[in-house]
Amino acid sequence: MDNYPRFRVTTLAILIPVLLFWSSVVIGQPAQVNINKASAVELQKLPGIGPKKADLVVEYRTNNGAFRTVDELIQVKGIGPKTLARIRPLASVGDGQTVHKQPVEPANPASGALNVNTAPASQLVQLKGVGPTLAKRIVANREMHGPFFRIEDMRRVKGIGVKSVERMRGLANFILDVNHASQAEFSAFGFANAEQIIAWRQRHGAFKTPDALLKVPAMDSKFLKRVRPILK
Repeated sequence: MDNYPRFRVTTLAILIPVLLFWSSVVIGQPAQVNINKASAVELQKLPGIGPKKADLVVEYRTNNGAFRTVDELIQVKGIGPKTLARIRPLASVGDGQTVHKQPVEPANPASGALNVNTAPASQLVQLKGVGPTLAKRIVANREMHGPFFRIEDMRRVKGIGVKSVERMRGLANFILDVNHASQAEFSAFGFANAEQIIAWRQRHGAFKTPDALLKVPAMDSKFLKRVRPILK
């Protein structure tokens, strides 16, 4: 009996540190915030991030894509080295995906590239370096001056320079498939008689060649001749 209290004390001396260790593991640090998927409200859990900075983080990743590393937060306006140092151990980039990017449905699935001549502004932001403002400029330029024939033509849009063109190279497509394009895509491409094109195709079947578009009522032959090199 005399040994029992001693045994109990010894057992507690061993168990207490073990329990404290596991509690530190379970409770430990708060769960890391995934800066690629967190909402503006969730981002405010990070030190030094208030409502305004949280909105700027969301805006940055929406315009530029997912953060590849936590250190890229330094690119967000208002986040300096000191704030970043406090955030770093509490943030993660997860799987490198962001819920604020919508998947692209390319106008030409065969190429896997985004058709800049038919894509709306909401899809054009998928191109590297293209944010909402620049996407709207691309659409406005396309509507005013007609379709782009090659990647270098993108430079006619204010805000797109040589470096931007190189970033987009291989990601942009310019060809319109006349037998698969929708009415909306024909309209975006610049065809004023898009509705008639779809109606003719439904009645007569596929066009044997893009030149067969001349059979469609109200076809602008001059416009067709100009865009013929990028029709399929």
